[in-house]
Amino acid sequence: LAAFDDRSLDLLVAISRQVGVALSNAEGYQKVHRRLAELTALQQVGQVVNRRLELQPLLEEVVHQVGSVLGYPIVEILLVEGEELVRRAGTGAVQNVPLRIPLKQGLVGRAACSNESALVRDVTQDPDYVCALPQTKSEIVVPLRKGGVVFGVLNVESAEEGRLTEDDRWLLELLGDQISVAVENAALYDRLRQHADRLEQTVAERTAELAGALEQARDADRLKSRFVSDVSHELRTPLSNIRLYLELLKGGKPGRFNDYLGTLDRETGRLVALIEDLLAISRLEAGTAPLDVEPLDLNKLAAGLVEDRRRLFAQKGLKLAFQPAAELPPVLADERAITQVIANLMTNALQYTAQGEVAVSTGLRSSDGVLWGVLTVADTGPGIPPEEQARLFTRFFRGSLSRATRVPGTGLGLAISKETLDRMGGRITLKSRVGEGTEFTAWLPLASDAGHPPAGQPGAG
Repeated sequence: LAAFDDRSLDLLVAISRQVGVALSNAEGYQKVHRRLAELTALQQVGQVVNRRLELQPLLEEVVHQVGSVLGYPIVEILLVEGEELVRRAGTGAVQNVPLRIPLKQGLVGRAACSNESALVRDVTQDPDYVCALPQTKSEIVVPLRKGGVVFGVLNVESAEEGRLTEDDRWLLELLGDQISVAVENAALYDRLRQHADRLEQTVAERTAELAGALEQARDADRLKSRFVSDVSHELRTPLSNIRLYLELLKGGKPGRFNDYLGTLDRETGRLVALIEDLLAISRLEAGTAPLDVEPLDLNKLAAGLVEDRRRLFAQKGLKLAFQPAAELPPVLADERAITQVIANLMTNALQYTAQGEVAVSTGLRSSDGVLWGVLTVADTGPGIPPEEQARLFTRFFRGSLSRATRVPGTGLGLAISKETLDRMGGRITLKSRVGEGTEFTAWLPLASDAGHPPAGQPGAG
């Protein structure tokens, strides 16, 4: 065999140099190719992530894309909530990891508190590592920031020691910046959506309120139109009778004059009562009806009103009973106003009770630990339908029975009674069942509590 000479050596040196350059170029190409592939994957992940606007779907999409496109087996995102890191999305075995950990615990806590990413090639050599998955050998944690403040971390783990490198950290830091922007956009979108939802709810509520107000206005308009019609009818009837009997006084039979005068007196009384109701409503509306509230003997007042009206009830064939409570303490009320209230309740009972009896009673009742003086007017009339009871104390409202039976009235008596009792610190309640009669109860504060306004509301009767 021929020995190698110097030319052979020079040739081999030249060849080795060329091979070295080629290998270096190949290694560089592989690095560039790998970096290009990583950037392409990063761009792909970013494009997919940026299409998500809702926060939770965004986080789930991030861990899915990082795991499937970039090839990391275990990926999770933890968000800072108070003094804890809470896992909000994850892939692989982290599904079995506890959801909450203290903010300063583990590698994820260190990255969150220091605002610096962490690359640990061998987790057994890091004193901060807390074992959650036995198979984890290496780990990268990247903080997610908003305005320099860490709001969460992106955590990637591998079962291979040394599998994760500085290139992986560089790539994940770039991705972390994109995730931070995407999360901020999602948070802004979430706030905008919540604001839009609140605005939509507010618009719906205001629309409902306006619709309700419009319906109330229509109801009020209908009631006022009906009121004008009722008042016109109530005025026309007695006025027509008055004119008729005045003519009879001029040319009628002298022996009938007392009957004519009786009719004139009755019709004049109807006019006076109607005008008094209208004036009472006007005074209540304007607040020009001052009340002289003082201690009153409710038994004595009620007894006088019962005796004054006993003959009217007897003329209709009705029994009028009075059941006063023994030793009833004085109540606080305006005598003129409470007299009108009781008179209204007794008149209603007289008009709507065809047979049986009307019972007026007084007593004491407790409501929410407060004692009240009460006066009840109970009849054996037809009762009030449940659907009409809620509107019974509304001005101008007249129930179906009053129209069917043509009972005279304007629908003001109960409204006046309620507003009058309210102004005296009292209340009015009712109990009624169709076919079984009706019971109205006026509640008045006791004079002994004059320095202590009633704290509770009266019961349902």
